[in-house]
Amino acid sequence: MNKMQKLKIIGVVCVVLLVLSGIAYFTLPTETFVRQHIKQEVYKAAGIDTLQQATQTQKEGDLLNTLQQLGSMFQQELMKPMIDKAVDNALQVESYHIFLLLKVTFKDEEKIIGVAAFRQVFLFVNLKTLVAEQMKAGFLQGF
Repeated sequence: MNKMQKLKIIGVVCVVLLVLSGIAYFTLPTETFVRQHIKQEVYKAAGIDTLQQATQTQKEGDLLNTLQQLGSMFQQELMKPMIDKAVDNALQVESYHIFLLLKVTFKDEEKIIGVAAFRQVFLFVNLKTLVAEQMKAGFLQGF
């Protein structure tokens, strides 16, 4: 390969990187979107969404089952504000202009849980496991 071919390859790579950076910058999700997405994932991990689906598929006329599900739904609706507050307190979102770095703090220990870019949230950890650990420690103390 001569010098001119190398310069062309380097130029093409630079243009591709520049275009990808521009796309990443303009499709960067907002912090509000990321926080809402994480809350929805924590709801799923805590089993809140599965109860609502079960309520919709129940048989009509089963009064005892309906009352039990309504009690569970009431309990889980009370959990949502606590989960929201715990996520808002524990989640830190750091912006690097082309991606967002998502961190949580557990008992003075920071842990990176994912990134957000291209209007998507990519998690590195299993939130179901993380939520279960926090519930054992005393209902989402750090998260």
